[in-house]
Amino acid sequence: MELYLKPSDIGIEQFRIPRLLTGIFVAISLSTAGIIMQSIFKNPLAGPYLTGIIPGAQLFITISIVLIPFSMLQSGIATVIMRTSSIVGALFSIYFLFKVYQRNQNKQMLLLAGVVLGFFLNGFSELILSLGNAEQIKNVVIWGFGSLDNCFDNDLLFLGLISLIGLVISYLLSSRFDIYSLGSLIASNSGISPYSFILLSLAIAGVLAGVVTVLCGPISFIGMIAPQIARIFSPNKSFKYVLTYSLLIGISFILLADIASHYLLSTQLSLNAMAAILGAPIVGYTLFKQSNYYY
Repeated sequence: MELYLKPSDIGIEQFRIPRLLTGIFVAISLSTAGIIMQSIFKNPLAGPYLTGIIPGAQLFITISIVLIPFSMLQSGIATVIMRTSSIVGALFSIYFLFKVYQRNQNKQMLLLAGVVLGFFLNGFSELILSLGNAEQIKNVVIWGFGSLDNCFDNDLLFLGLISLIGLVISYLLSSRFDIYSLGSLIASNSGISPYSFILLSLAIAGVLAGVVTVLCGPISFIGMIAPQIARIFSPNKSFKYVLTYSLLIGISFILLADIASHYLLSTQLSLNAMAAILGAPIVGYTLFKQSNYYY
């Protein structure tokens, strides 16, 4: 994994434009996944990372990196295995959450189950990683920092295609999200099956988050922050308006974090670290000062 290239060493067409497009597609994917999760859970803390989706993808990728020989990591077979494992890991978390909802039908309990699942999967990832050799541990740690620097050509095309498909489907389902927000009973009376709708929505969020995770690392906070700020500033609280604002805020946030990670110090910093440093105060503000913004 060739991370931490210096921006000054490569031309605009070769490096900066792909990095910009990668940031846009990552923000689209995570912002869309985030607003889906918050709409389903009806909780501003819900997001693909906190609910265990990204940790699920991270666990399966870690297993892949540890099991695949180092000489094969750059091969096409390894790429397919890692992409598939990332989506499978995300969908595993989705399946777990859906089964919890089937048994309990309590959205707050569902969120707590996602948090517990995330902790368990992160712990299992560290356990698997401790079984690897030094080179495998290095690869996983550097990948875990998060980066927009390694998505080119087919990877960028794949990321863009998945993010745009997920976005279009979410816009097409916007009226269903608005009806579902009124309650499961109203949704059922309107011809929407709550179980099927929740499963479909979580599957969309899982695929979006899984693809981002395998290509750019387990990037956190964006899926949580973008919908939070969007609900504060959007003049209309319908799903499609909030989604549009989430995209704009998510893109701005990830590009700001990426710029800070590249240029704040003489060495390149972790994108995940910068996203957390910039995002945590925003989460604190929305929770303590705007606690009723969602309902």
